[in-house]
Amino acid sequence: TDLDRSPSPALLERLHTATNTPIDAVRATLLAEFEGRLWASYEPAGPLPWVMPIYRNGRRRVHHGMQYCQACLCEDDRPYFRRKWRLALNVLCVKHREYLHDACSACGASIEFHATDFGDRLLSFECPITKCPTCGTDLRSAHPRQRDRPETEFVEFQHRLDQALDEGWSPMLPGGQIYSFIHFEGLRLLARILTSTGRTKRLRDALLASKSELGFSVSARKKFPTFEELRVAERSIALALCATLLNQWPDLFIGYSKASRVSSSYMLTYRNRPPYWLYREIHWELNDHDYSANNEEKAAVIAYLDTRGLPINTFTINKMLGRLQSFPKMPTKIQKWNPRGSASSLNK
Repeated sequence: TDLDRSPSPALLERLHTATNTPIDAVRATLLAEFEGRLWASYEPAGPLPWVMPIYRNGRRRVHHGMQYCQACLCEDDRPYFRRKWRLALNVLCVKHREYLHDACSACGASIEFHATDFGDRLLSFECPITKCPTCGTDLRSAHPRQRDRPETEFVEFQHRLDQALDEGWSPMLPGGQIYSFIHFEGLRLLARILTSTGRTKRLRDALLASKSELGFSVSARKKFPTFEELRVAERSIALALCATLLNQWPDLFIGYSKASRVSSSYMLTYRNRPPYWLYREIHWELNDHDYSANNEEKAAVIAYLDTRGLPINTFTINKMLGRLQSFPKMPTKIQKWNPRGSASSLNK
């Protein structure tokens, strides 16, 4: 059971009585408290956007579903792991301006603070949760592999994400504030686009090239991993690119998408439609298909022609819908920004 998501009522009651903590404060430590801010509605079971899966083999975790800031753990009088460290959108500590870590720096094992005392026959009075259960290294005294410190622009972006998560509003898009869960829903799709192994990989490589950085291949257990299943290094790169795009939204996104020949068909699915702030730009700016009138538009044209006694046929309907040019015998070839076909056919 994932205790951050679906603990039993008996466990919550036991924490309440054993620690003399109000039951409301106990419930406030759960991920469900982000309902209405991170998601419109919370689901206690199954895949949940932004929550990193832990995947278990018995009592041990087989996925890097927990992160930590070493400086935060060192400063704590009694170290504890923050709830927001379970979220894939958190990749750095704003306070210490350092990237988070998702594994033991000594042995590379995933973070399992609940398993610190597994296999110990003689337990000490206190068992530190900062101890790696695999190799015994204390995460506070370990020397993790050094990474470049995040840029100021990215730290400010992470800070605004944290504020939106706390306040329930996001001012990060031009035109005013929106509900934070609407912003996070679109941001997740944008992050998935930038970490895809498919056609949209072109967009990621183009953005990285503009920063004089090399592209990267997504390394995960699955062939098509979700954003939450990626390691912190890969997620930080993708979110840094999201920060760049949102700071100049939507011009930079549209420009690089067209230059990379990534159209809307590679970004949108028929099952889920993203929030309007993202759907509008993808659908209207990156849709390279010819216009096709829907049934309601055709019915309105037919009714208009009928009330005025005009002939109703394919020619008159298409003319009213604007699908015929002024000179049908001299059509003008429209140059598409993302033409289909082989290289030989495109050169004709």
